Amino acid sequence: MQQAGFHHANLVVNQIKDEITSHLQTRDSKFLAMLQTIPSLVSTDSSSSEKEHSYYQRQQANAASDQTQV
Repeated sequence: MQQAGFHHANLVVNQIKDEITSHLQTRDSKFLAMLQTIPSLVSTDSSSSEKEHSYYQRQQANAASDQTQV
């Protein structure tokens, strides 16, 4: 029964992590879209968006594998 408190705390931590990750991804997407409206910053190279996508996938995998108890 002593573990019940930790289980609940871990659920809350994971929920907060998911919300923060979602918020940051939304913010970054909006910021990137804003930057792309500036003509001198727009590039024809799609590799930067692929790198960004793989970065987010790695971050999500790291967050999912991190099961640290509070």
